Amino acid sequence: MRFTDEQADQAGYLWGREWGDGGDDVTEEDLQYHGNGWFQYQLEIKGDLHEIHMMDNQGAPIPQEYIVTLLTDKKLIYHKKGYSNQKYRFTKQ
Repeated sequence: MRFTDEQADQAGYLWGREWGDGGDDVTEEDLQYHGNGWFQYQLEIKGDLHEIHMMDNQGAPIPQEYIVTLLTDKKLIYHKKGYSNQKYRFTKQ
């Protein structure tokens, strides 16, 4: 997952990019610009750092909220709001 500072819309959402894990054999170069693999997001501070991720459901955006529990220059750990037992972890090589 990569967050950019490129403005996506007037509501303040920015563009981010995501692709599958290494087992999917998909690279960053496989992403279609602002299509497959791109998402809109906002970061908010609500005591914790929250990411509002706009999921695309056939053209209808559906917000999903994630809470970041660890963010360093090498690691990211977060979970979907309401599902703190299911953590996502990323480590920069």
